[in-house]
Amino acid sequence: MNGIIPEIKRAIDSSVKATEEVHKIAAGVKTARETAAAFTGVREACNRVLASNQQIYFNIQQQAIAIQQVGDAMNSLNQAAFQTVRGITQVKIGTQKLNEAALNLTSVL
Repeated sequence: MNGIIPEIKRAIDSSVKATEEVHKIAAGVKTARETAAAFTGVREACNRVLASNQQIYFNIQQQAIAIQQVGDAMNSLNQAAFQTVRGITQVKIGTQKLNEAALNLTSVL
């Protein structure tokens, strides 16, 4: 009987160690699953950031087009204003000539 007790103790110790190893493995599997879930969350967040960046890029392109259109409109207005100034200058010169002609006519009469 004395020989059986140490053998039972070794078997129990071996079972305890095996159970501890199973718990360690289970904890490792749990950690691996949690890590995989975290990486899935990171991937989804990266996809959202990518989608947001693409939308921002699209908005910037639209704003660049709008700015170009505003610049074109301003150039057109500038050209129209320049032509208006030229027209006013010609009207001024014409008015001065008419005024001179009227003065000449008045002095002749």
